[in-house]
Amino acid sequence: DGQKMKLLVTEYSKADEQFANQHIEGLVDIRLAPKLADMLAAIHNMQGIDPSFNDQCKLNISGLNEQILEYVKETCASTTTPKDRTEKYMVETGGEVIVKAVQTMHYEYLNCRDCLQHGDCHVFNTLVESKPSIEKLEAFGPNGDFVQCDWEMAFVGPKGLDVGMCLSHPIMYMMVHALNGHTDA
Repeated sequence: DGQKMKLLVTEYSKADEQFANQHIEGLVDIRLAPKLADMLAAIHNMQGIDPSFNDQCKLNISGLNEQILEYVKETCASTTTPKDRTEKYMVETGGEVIVKAVQTMHYEYLNCRDCLQHGDCHVFNTLVESKPSIEKLEAFGPNGDFVQCDWEMAFVGPKGLDVGMCLSHPIMYMMVHALNGHTDA
């Protein structure tokens, strides 16, 4: 029906554990950070990428952003008591400010054409080597290898998007551990 289809060819990987598991456990293989940074730098610096590459995936993102915008507008206009601290913050900050921020993010995300993005780069889409031996308490695989999976949302978008997504989960896990009194990890 005139739609474009892309074929992704992959190879088998021994990396089969989500990187998120390390963050949840509070013990992260530090060898992965520079390797992940190198991978993101490599794709963000690729030349000759069609600026409209995989634009069709943005329809899903656009729909989600519209739902977020509607939620923000309703929450900020509501006269009922906010349900949580996020809604309280939105109401205190003011609907105009929050709506403008969401609209700016929406526009930047969908219309910016700086570089190739994974588009869904986070710790749940990063697979790491399995722990070789639970009995010997080996926490990480021998090589510190990883594989970035789920590339179906790749597109040409704004600089910093993948890095921001990649950092948001580890920061969230650090905060959760700290809030639970685990500040030594």
